[in-house]
Amino acid sequence: MGQKERKLINDTLLEMTKTGRGFRANSGMAYTGKSEKIPQHIMKMISSWAKSNGINHREIKILFDPRIFHGMITGTPDVIGWESKNIATPCCGSCLHCEYGSDYLDCIINEGEKMPTYLDSKCLAYEPREIEKIAVFKGVECKTGKQELTKEQEQFKKILEEQGGIYEIKRGK
Repeated sequence: MGQKERKLINDTLLEMTKTGRGFRANSGMAYTGKSEKIPQHIMKMISSWAKSNGINHREIKILFDPRIFHGMITGTPDVIGWESKNIATPCCGSCLHCEYGSDYLDCIINEGEKMPTYLDSKCLAYEPREIEKIAVFKGVECKTGKQELTKEQEQFKKILEEQGGIYEIKRGK
């Protein structure tokens, strides 16, 4: 990961504190363990073996007590967390966007309707009701340059949005 992408991720994490919380999500698998100073006589043997096999001995890493570290599944966005949304109660729980761009939403389920009608909270036709805060899962993929989403990232985006979550692609300069 380059410095531009690292900065973009850090800026995204900071920005998410305004409306919810975000966490860095690493994907894939790696090894972790203790790295200790290797005795000189062992380093000479490693160096000799590396040279005879065409390997730069400075690239060899030795981990003591190695353990596999499993990250998130492939395709998981760089930052995951939640965004707080305000909904009117009682509510169906699917209020996410208001057609009027309001700061908070009223959700009215008309008799006989399966889908709710979204109304601006300032609409005078309806009495205000109690507003409840919910957390909606959010994933943010950070891309720099001309990078595009991978097939796995596209699949994650599709599933998350189908399930009512928020998926955002942040582009760096």
